[in-house]
Amino acid sequence: MIRRLKVNNPLLTSYPYHANLHSILSIVENYLPWLYSNYIQIMSFERNGKPWFEHFLVDMPSHQNYIPWFKENIMKIRGEGFSLFNKNITDFIMDSINAGYYVNVVLDDFYISKHPFYNNRHDVHDYLIWGYDSDLKVFDIGATLKDFAYFFTKINFCEIEKAFYNPIIEPRIEIMLVKVSNQFNEFNFNMKPILFLFDEYLNSYNSLLKNVEFETANNLGIPKYFGVQVYKYLIKYVGENNSNLDIRMPFLLWEHKRIMSQRIEFFESISIIDKQNDLVSIYRDDIERKHTIILNLFIKFNITKKEDIRQKIISLLKELPERETEILERVVLQAEKNN
Repeated sequence: MIRRLKVNNPLLTSYPYHANLHSILSIVENYLPWLYSNYIQIMSFERNGKPWFEHFLVDMPSHQNYIPWFKENIMKIRGEGFSLFNKNITDFIMDSINAGYYVNVVLDDFYISKHPFYNNRHDVHDYLIWGYDSDLKVFDIGATLKDFAYFFTKINFCEIEKAFYNPIIEPRIEIMLVKVSNQFNEFNFNMKPILFLFDEYLNSYNSLLKNVEFETANNLGIPKYFGVQVYKYLIKYVGENNSNLDIRMPFLLWEHKRIMSQRIEFFESISIIDKQNDLVSIYRDDIERKHTIILNLFIKFNITKKEDIRQKIISLLKELPERETEILERVVLQAEKNN
């Protein structure tokens, strides 16, 4: 028996969790206006002693409840709760897919033959399972398997079971079932909350202050930066680090700028801002393109460790906040005028 749910290539791939969700969301007809209404604010902080960048979304960390097409069709299973289903993971996944649910599950990369960590390193990441072939005994999955490259591929049942049933995973079983609602057909695009998020990004407002779920995390005493201030954190990190630089941070920033360019283009298409000012091209040339350069310089530095490359990265990072703020303030002013 073969059963497959629909997926498309995700527009965000910075972390597996985002890529998995957007593989599902991208099948929805009115998805893009929702995307451009979110993923505006970003934040940086220390996580287990390491720098970490992340998109800030409404209702994080449970923001999937805010996604209108998922709101009524999400089930989360953690820890010992899975044992209540009295099924092995393979049967559970197939039954879930038969019922129309996508399965987002945390697995140990060590047991996934197509992952670079296979038989080499134990680590856990989110995998999306969206189909199966019971005759060939394979699942259709979506996963970030190499250098932020997100793939749709096939993994056999045995690998999934080994990656799920092991000492690393069992204490922290984490499964999320997601089903796209057929009852929600249209997202009501509204510029007011978007402009509020732009204000938070441009003024580096601590978005955690308005979120009760993050109250505990916000009192940990760990420095946190929001909006354009994240550049300061990245400059500090690059200047102090003599080993390989973590490319996840510049990748997320590049992704943020790419989506921002698309967002500005969308604003033009619905006459929120004026096309004659060509803010899309200006933003792409002055901001998005330079973030592509920065990402490539990170990779080059990790290969060569040349000091002149580090200084070039720092120089670019120092000039970007002011220029980005200038361009986005023009976007906001036009949007306020025309809205």
